[in-house]
Amino acid sequence: MSNSDIVIRKAQLSDCEDICLIENTCFSDPWSKQSFEYQLSSNSGDILVAVVDGKIAGFINLSCVVGELTINNIAVLKEYRKQGIADRLIANALDKYSGSDVAFLEVRESNIPAQSLYRKHGFFKFGERKNYYRNPTENAWLMTKDMKNGY
Repeated sequence: MSNSDIVIRKAQLSDCEDICLIENTCFSDPWSKQSFEYQLSSNSGDILVAVVDGKIAGFINLSCVVGELTINNIAVLKEYRKQGIADRLIANALDKYSGSDVAFLEVRESNIPAQSLYRKHGFFKFGERKNYYRNPTENAWLMTKDMKNGY
């Protein structure tokens, strides 16, 4: 699959079923459909989806308040992983919110591939939340990116 086969667009309310399917497949403590619907109707929330051959293959869920961009979650269906989709979603989100001062995210301590991807986009670890995740219980790494200075 080439980059031209991946279309990144703003999610619509009608995409919530597909987003929830991906969320439930990828996470042990998923967001509800109502949470995604609220996110899409919020002035501070945004969801971008990656579409491949007419199918939503992944998404990135964002919030931006007072210059602080937060990546709430990002997920790609297993059969579409390692094809550059998460990379494109992050790049598009950072570009769309390039006027932000800073970006934040949390990632499981054991999720080395995600940490590497975030580092590629300029994020670095600045702290931890002990026992933050459930099913299984695990620490969260807090990562940030200075959007104004590019690091």
